[in-house]
Amino acid sequence: MVARVSALVLLASMSQALAASDPYATSIELSNGAPGAPTKITFRFRATSDVVERVNDIEIGLPEGSSVDSAAFRYTCQLEGTGPESGAVCGEQYEEARVGYGTMTVELLGMYSLRAAAYRIVPTTGGENLVFFFPGGQIFGVGPQSIFGSVTLEPSGPARLRMTNIQQQLDLPFGATAELEEGVFAFTGESGSPGFRNPSGGALGDWRFRTELAWGDGRQTQRVHAVAPD
Repeated sequence: MVARVSALVLLASMSQALAASDPYATSIELSNGAPGAPTKITFRFRATSDVVERVNDIEIGLPEGSSVDSAAFRYTCQLEGTGPESGAVCGEQYEEARVGYGTMTVELLGMYSLRAAAYRIVPTTGGENLVFFFPGGQIFGVGPQSIFGSVTLEPSGPARLRMTNIQQQLDLPFGATAELEEGVFAFTGESGSPGFRNPSGGALGDWRFRTELAWGDGRQTQRVHAVAPD
């Protein structure tokens, strides 16, 4: 009996350890699942428990054979500054540079849903070529937020989507840190023209995307099968 109880305790401990290692579920959706087809990419993550982490970095690695359609990223937005309001100029003067959208659900004295438009920008000194601009007033009156990221635009080489130092980029009152409960980031290409092309070999079930989330002292990497409409 003691051995059985010990085994159950061990299994419970292992289950908790496994759950703790992946506090988020991630998923990838393609707009077209055919080999070689142009497609947009939608990435989602959500917390799997009530104890959520403060996500700071997001990286998505595309399967070997994926490529970028540079024609869907022709236009750029020229920022006029580097602060949280800098992305506002894109929607005002460079709407043709819009290449996607994003939403984040955060916990900060309540749950809030933040919505953003994504624009390709003239690369910053740090190499970022994307900005997700969240208009103001979405967290009890906090002003606009510009969250920078990058997308690999070279036709050859591994394609990669990245957003780093998210928490440091959020301009919240009193130095507060938001807990990201859920996020959706879609890369649609200009005017809805798909910005990526599926691998020409294999089929949807063969392609695996690598998703990586990072926070203070933790990191979660998964190999994710994409889904697509029938």
